[in-house]
Amino acid sequence: MRRNLKRASPFSHYLEKKDEFNVLYPSDKLLSISPIHTLTPEVVLIDPDPTNGEVFQTRGSAADKFHDAFVIAKRGLEKIAWAAGIQFHPKYTRRTDDGRNPRRVEFQAVGSIQKPDGSWYSISRSKEVDLDALSADIKSALEDEARIIGLVVEREGTKRRLVFGTEECASEISLRLEREMLSLRKNMVAMADSGAYSRVVRSLLNIHPTYTYEELQRPFVVPAVALDVEYLMSQIWAKERFIKGGLTTTFNLFGPAFGHDTVEHSVAPDEYKVQVGKKTEEGPKLTKVIVERLKKEDDRKEEAA
Repeated sequence: MRRNLKRASPFSHYLEKKDEFNVLYPSDKLLSISPIHTLTPEVVLIDPDPTNGEVFQTRGSAADKFHDAFVIAKRGLEKIAWAAGIQFHPKYTRRTDDGRNPRRVEFQAVGSIQKPDGSWYSISRSKEVDLDALSADIKSALEDEARIIGLVVEREGTKRRLVFGTEECASEISLRLEREMLSLRKNMVAMADSGAYSRVVRSLLNIHPTYTYEELQRPFVVPAVALDVEYLMSQIWAKERFIKGGLTTTFNLFGPAFGHDTVEHSVAPDEYKVQVGKKTEEGPKLTKVIVERLKKEDDRKEEAA
């Protein structure tokens, strides 16, 4: 327990200062951490300027109260996902519709993140882009804007506000709707792809739907789970596994040395001696049983400490 708290303290420092950082963590306190893993805080800076593509400003009807809210775009989410070590399954992150309807696209994304206890947590999210549904939503928003404040148009250098219900206002709504739908038709596949990707990242890291400009100026902090190499190298069982894994990789690449049998190759090839009374005798070979016993002894000593 003492070692876990010590290894987790760098990240807990950010948990205690949520007024200075955007900490992307599902809890207000640290969860259980695996003895062989450590939490490393990764700091990511998101550019709050919408023109640079890492965020975009929300847009809605004239009655919308969130015009000053910002959403982290896919480019910004990719920076956060990379820092957090999120992995996407290439087989199941794909388009899932049959392509028969040219006005509808659906994408699915499956992503995984390593939890502090060393296990992996996976989720699946999808995004559908239906041009017919979007057309109805955009038309409704334009009509609300025209009804509440009127549509502002510029003709020959002069601006004037159209009155809702007139033929000219209806024509302007149709023109703006067509422009919007043209852009959506061109980018509908990319929208579905990035939408599914973004939903996975937001769900895994508990990212807020919107941020204010002031909040975006704070650094984002995510915990990256990594092997605690310092701890592992202090354990005999871990050293033996590293040696065995390294030798296996070497043999797979280059084959065994001439005249040697890889099956009989020892995990610890060098013999070592132990002191028995006044005599020096050859120590036992580190078989799998012995390595497991040493691991249990290390765990017992750790619990006692």
